[in-house]
Amino acid sequence: MPSIPPDKGDAHSNQRLRPLFAVGAALTALSLLMLWPLPLIFGGGMLGGGDAFVFTWNFWWFHKALAAGHNPFVTDRLFHPTGTTLWFHDFSPFNDLLVLPWVGHVPLTTLYNAVALFTFVATGLAMYALARRVVGHVGGSFLAAVIVTFAPYRMAHAAGHLSLLSTEWLPVFILFTLRTVEEKTWRNPLLAALAWALCLFCSPYYALYPAFFLVAWLPLRAWRARAAWGRTPGGGVPRDAWARLLAIPAAVVLFTAWFTVPALASLHGAQSGIQGHNPAEFSADLLTFIAPSPVSLFYLPPFSDWWHNAGLYSYWPELSCYVGVVLLTLSVVGFVKCPEARAWVVLGAVFFVLSLGPSLRVFGHDTGLPLPYLLVTKLPVARISGVPARFVVMMTICLALAAGHGAAALAQGRWRNCEWLLVGVVCVEYCCAPVDITTLPAPGWYTQLRAEPGDFAVLDVPDLSAAMHWQTYHGKSLLRADTSYTPAYATRFTEDDKALRALWVTWAKCPEWPGVGEHVRQALRGVDCHYVIAHGDFRRDYLERVLGLRKVYEDAEMRVYSTDEP
Repeated sequence: MPSIPPDKGDAHSNQRLRPLFAVGAALTALSLLMLWPLPLIFGGGMLGGGDAFVFTWNFWWFHKALAAGHNPFVTDRLFHPTGTTLWFHDFSPFNDLLVLPWVGHVPLTTLYNAVALFTFVATGLAMYALARRVVGHVGGSFLAAVIVTFAPYRMAHAAGHLSLLSTEWLPVFILFTLRTVEEKTWRNPLLAALAWALCLFCSPYYALYPAFFLVAWLPLRAWRARAAWGRTPGGGVPRDAWARLLAIPAAVVLFTAWFTVPALASLHGAQSGIQGHNPAEFSADLLTFIAPSPVSLFYLPPFSDWWHNAGLYSYWPELSCYVGVVLLTLSVVGFVKCPEARAWVVLGAVFFVLSLGPSLRVFGHDTGLPLPYLLVTKLPVARISGVPARFVVMMTICLALAAGHGAAALAQGRWRNCEWLLVGVVCVEYCCAPVDITTLPAPGWYTQLRAEPGDFAVLDVPDLSAAMHWQTYHGKSLLRADTSYTPAYATRFTEDDKALRALWVTWAKCPEWPGVGEHVRQALRGVDCHYVIAHGDFRRDYLERVLGLRKVYEDAEMRVYSTDEP
């Protein structure tokens, strides 16, 4: 894969940095436009909703734990009375560190919006830097950055998955891995290892993808140097580069040992029971690559009918894999016209196949045809993930580099400056505006709860993610929460008792045996749970008629029941 010769000297470095400021400004403006109406409510609302509340809790707990000198990866504020570990929770500690100085001074929802916007701009800048190294052409590189920044995968996860929005370190890793092979300096493998480590601290899923990239890219690079269709200057892996390449995973192990060793240790003994997702439910369907996702402007018949008829709509945030006409067309152009682009198309195809999961699915039908992801399920750590569709982010990065080559080839031919027009076309094709915005009600009774003396617990239902956000106001312990990969011991108290389970599981049957109200009150008071907080009309009949709990507060948003004797 050809590269631009590295710049030397301060003057050249300054010349290289100046365009980055312009690119950053352009990406910021485009991000605010693509995330409209976020700029209008930046300080008063929240991008997305649902799982987004988990990340405001992450900000709060990370700050609270560090300020008190506690380990932030263990908490007694959730899953009272046992508490839980958070090693495999979607903590995204890199993002928690970004906002650490401002927690307590700026609203958590505003900090969330700021970090979400940062991920768009940072991903675009990282992708632009990578594309400048690989493609060289300014316009083609910017187009590649726009494709990755606003890819349907990322726009779908803007609905609440901040960790999965944090894709900025994946292009950085690839950039410094390329430089590791091409430049005889030990700085590059260390920077590649640092980027890999930061992938882990954004999302554990993204810690796996650099390994898959190396496994696919190294043999391809070595082979294409000898293949007629891909022979390019600088192909292959120089013999002296192997030591530097091996240093990358070795350095990653050192950089992350403080986290990975206790995290893996938590999988054993009393802290076992952590399970991954079911890959069969979260594998990309061939349909999802050609049909715009439910957040797209173009989610119209027949595409919307396809999503519903194939039974895929329930999983749309994970299955938003739409490639788009521009990306697909330019990748083909790049493959045909630019030998340098062909390896990136092949790599994109590798990640495309991995995203399909253990067997091929077409329009909601499992064909039973086994696919390479079956091998991934045999890997001890990788099998915890269980969401093959997320490999789409790596597919998009690789195809965007091929598309950058294609755009550059067109722009240098008869279609001069076409890449800038194509930037606009991509933005329209990937547009999801207006994006979902959540406006939170006033804290209301939670402020009163915060003022109540004592360190006791509450059960806040049915939205367990929102319950975690409201805990940042009142500070009391929660019986249930929406953490990822929660150990089995932490959930046993509210899982094993059918009467307690009915308090928070929306589809659970409500038992009405004689004395069930007294049983529930004694169980809750036995673990020092003083209140059950129910939002909307959730379980009104069960709480009042069957359990006979005493209502102590009600407004348009919630009802609060005391666990004391009626």
